[in-house]
Amino acid sequence: MTMISTRQKTRMEYQFIPILILCFLSFYLGCVTQRMKQVSNFITNIDLQEDTIYTPPHKIHPPPPRISNRQQIDDNDDNNHDSHNAKMNLLLINSIGRKENLKLALYNKVTHFPSDSWACIAFVHADESTLPDTNHHLQKLENPNIGNCQILRLPGTQWGHFLQFVPPALVSPSYNHVAILLDDIFLPEDGPSPIHVPTLLKHMKDYNLQSISPGVRGDHHGWMDPLGQREYQNCLMNVQAIEIYFQIFTAEGWECFYHLMHYSGGKGWCYDVCFKNVCGASLGIDYRMVAYHTEMKEVRASIPHKAIQSTGLHFHGESKEKKGYSPEEIAINSFVCQKYDCTKPTPEEFMLDTMQCDSTKD
Repeated sequence: MTMISTRQKTRMEYQFIPILILCFLSFYLGCVTQRMKQVSNFITNIDLQEDTIYTPPHKIHPPPPRISNRQQIDDNDDNNHDSHNAKMNLLLINSIGRKENLKLALYNKVTHFPSDSWACIAFVHADESTLPDTNHHLQKLENPNIGNCQILRLPGTQWGHFLQFVPPALVSPSYNHVAILLDDIFLPEDGPSPIHVPTLLKHMKDYNLQSISPGVRGDHHGWMDPLGQREYQNCLMNVQAIEIYFQIFTAEGWECFYHLMHYSGGKGWCYDVCFKNVCGASLGIDYRMVAYHTEMKEVRASIPHKAIQSTGLHFHGESKEKKGYSPEEIAINSFVCQKYDCTKPTPEEFMLDTMQCDSTKD
């Protein structure tokens, strides 16, 4: 028998090491090559038609000509609050910072948003030195038997940032609609152009709207005021944008609207002009109903006596001082417009279509 020395045996073992390494590398490179092919195929299949504008993951497609069965079921839940599976709606009062707006917020909630169909969150950006917890109207707003609103107080927080506390993951399972109501908006129950929330919800169902608003006296852009839109003041119009004062969203509409939000958007700039462009949402304004932006003295003076006489509300004082913005502040707060390449529509672009008109309304 041939004997192999220890040195020869060691040399033979070392000769096998490169072979083992080559086998391992071949196997590893084979796996990497296969994975790169999978990644390449995945990238090839990605649709890059909209490479110039980022599109959120839940884009609303153009509304179909007929309402789906699922939509009919959800909408029927609005009128069947005794059903075990019925969904609620969610009201966001955003955001309270002055004592004089507490009574207004309480009036709007109790008058237009019954607790059996509307859950409520009231955001407060003032601290206790301005709005103490013992404030009579704040306690009523929170009282389960009166306002029944959950109070979320974060002093110094801007209203656009408060909205980021309400993600679609919390909305979709529980609510059919989300409404944003600014704290200085008056929603009259009486008078020549009263607000009727069930009618607004019906318009959303009938015309498959993802969002709707009444007309608003004292808006910033001039889109919302029926006095500036005399040709359409007796109509429900399909529009390019809704400036946020009192605005209702479907859960689907809220999902895409939420994905527009950015940490730079504390003032809520650009969300109105980007919503339709980015999400493809169908929007409506009913100019036959009029809300009032009471921040402005001239708007408060224009409220019809019949609209306010039985409310117990009193509007007084000077207009809130308007603050100018530096170029740096404008750039920061306009980031969303830049990100999605959104611009303010011209008057000619704003009105898209007439959905309904009332020729008998005075």
